[in-house]
Amino acid sequence: MSIPATMRALRQTSLNGPQDMRLITDAPVPSPGQGEVLIRVTAAGVNFADISKAHGTFAGGPQPPYLAGFEAAGEVVAVGEAVTGPQPGARVVGVGTGAFAEYMVLPAAAAVPVPAGWTEQQALGLVVNWPTALAALRPLGGIAAGHVVLIHAAAGGTGQAAVRMAKHYGATVIATASPGKHEMVLALGADHVLDSLGGDLAAEVMDLTGGSGADVVLESAGGATFAASLAAAKRVTGRVIVYGVAGGEAPITNWELVYKHQVHIVGLNIGVLIQAAPQIFGELMGELFALIAAGVLAPSRPTVYDLADGPKALTELEARATVGKLALLP
Repeated sequence: MSIPATMRALRQTSLNGPQDMRLITDAPVPSPGQGEVLIRVTAAGVNFADISKAHGTFAGGPQPPYLAGFEAAGEVVAVGEAVTGPQPGARVVGVGTGAFAEYMVLPAAAAVPVPAGWTEQQALGLVVNWPTALAALRPLGGIAAGHVVLIHAAAGGTGQAAVRMAKHYGATVIATASPGKHEMVLALGADHVLDSLGGDLAAEVMDLTGGSGADVVLESAGGATFAASLAAAKRVTGRVIVYGVAGGEAPITNWELVYKHQVHIVGLNIGVLIQAAPQIFGELMGELFALIAAGVLAPSRPTVYDLADGPKALTELEARATVGKLALLP
């Protein structure tokens, strides 16, 4: 396959948000360095981290102008030095820089094979959403049969996977979502679905649990919901796993931890986990593929947008107007 010199890509031009993302047609096609592979992108994942980067709130995020996106799946078309696998022709999914484009470089060691019988679109989430959900529930959340798990944003890509996994491990699932998404979340297996847009979430969780609270809370909403998550967690033993800040920052003081919220608060960034604890990540991926083999997790069809509509996809995700995984198709 001949590789062109330039490609179409989405360039973020400011830190004012995804509305300042522009489609360009003359971005240089990157070359794989040592230990890297070049893929022809056939599907790119859209994530809340892309929104954070576009607003300049992602810690250590890129400065504009930059090629947007970080999660992609596609076909390996070239390899750098010292790469023993994957080889050209292999279908892989992974994370790197500049995924909203026709070509992208990935670290060869972190390029995950697309499962047999799956499309590249269906493989999106294998290295971001699903490992995040599993890490939050298992090694960090310590989920066990009989636990009560509160899962925010349960209709999203990570939330849907978390609901399925939590039910598989024997938990009672209390999910939150906007009213129009409740039926879908219940179909995933959630025992209860609360309105994420209104009501007293903490009081409702306490009512459902007889006043004891949730053993594990998967917190990605941020903002005002963060306080509700702390109040909904079981005193002393409850764990709040924080892996997202979709609704903005939410401070907590040491005074509150001592006198108001006596809970475990654990921060999760899947990128940091991969780098700082590769053994844990390897075990996670092994468990993840076992769940896939057992049919607990099945490929789903994401909502797709053309590459040029990337700003629209990100804006709709930011407005919580989407369900499940979103993908851009170059």
